[in-house]
Amino acid sequence: MEPLVVSKNRFFEEPKYSVYQRKGGPYIDASFYLGYAEDATIPYKVSIIDYYEKFIHYDSYEEFKVPNELKGYYGELVRFIKKMCQKVEIGRRKFWISKEVLKTIDL
Repeated sequence: MEPLVVSKNRFFEEPKYSVYQRKGGPYIDASFYLGYAEDATIPYKVSIIDYYEKFIHYDSYEEFKVPNELKGYYGELVRFIKKMCQKVEIGRRKFWISKEVLKTIDL
C-alpha cells in the first residue's frame, strides 16, 4: 500500500482536490459530473467509476498490481450503484441511468 498523492486544484476559489492518477494507492477512481450536456447522447453528463489494474509507488516508478480486496469492493460498489439505476440501450450502447434522472428526461 502506498500513500495517495493528493493535490489542491489552484483554479478554484473553493477547495477542490484530486488524486494523481496511478500514483499511490490502490484506489478507486470516481468522477461525478453534474449538469446538463445538450449535445450528448443522453442529455446529462457522464459519471465514471473505475480502478487501475496497476498503481505506481508514490516516489518512484515501481508498479504494483491491485489487490483482490479492492477489486471485490469495486464490484460491490458498482452493484450498489446499478441498483439505483436502470439499464437503457441506445443504438448498440448500454447506459446505466439514475432512476431519478430518467424521471426528468424523455428517452
